[in-house]
Amino acid sequence: PFRQITKGSTPSLKRLAKEILGIEIQHGEHSSVEDAKAVMQLYCTVAKNWEQALSENKGYSKKFIES
Repeated sequence: PFRQITKGSTPSLKRLAKEILGIEIQHGEHSSVEDAKAVMQLYCTVAKNWEQALSENKGYSKKFIES
């Protein structure tokens, strides 16, 4: 659902955190806890649409990707 940021390619977690959440991660020493927190925050931004698309068996529909 976040590929529009990179025009179709898979964006890095670092880039998604910066552009969507406005936070800096993965600077200095790597922290899997910091990464996990960022992933959950990102998921929460699209959770409703993501779960609805999956429950309707549409997967990554165009409507979902653009939301």
